[in-house]
Amino acid sequence: MLRHPTLDQLHALGLHGMAKAFAEITAGGEADGLGHHEWLGLLLDREASWRQDKRLAARLRVAKLRQQACVEDVDYRAARGLDRALFQKLSEGEWIEKAIFATDKQSAEKLAELWAPWPLLSPSPFSARS
Repeated sequence: MLRHPTLDQLHALGLHGMAKAFAEITAGGEADGLGHHEWLGLLLDREASWRQDKRLAARLRVAKLRQQACVEDVDYRAARGLDRALFQKLSEGEWIEKAIFATDKQSAEKLAELWAPWPLLSPSPFSARS
């Protein structure tokens, strides 16, 4: 296999994630144990994750966030009245999916019922009046 021309061609096509994975796999000697489908799947997975990471980095750069924060870093010991279970449930985002599909009056009423147990977020932005 011609390693360098393949790497050059991957870079020329803008497939930088694939090129990096190709170089790592061939350097590590893992290529011998992989079939064609596995090899291609591995390269495609690496390219997809590389592009996703690049998009995320660009979004974070444009967002100009003042501090680095994530859900896992929340200090529940501080006297803010945060409920750990509720906070984790909200961070999963299931309520967002339900909110997106609330398009008719009946769905809005069901969503308002789901919203009721979460007092931190009341009043509910979903009403059956519309």
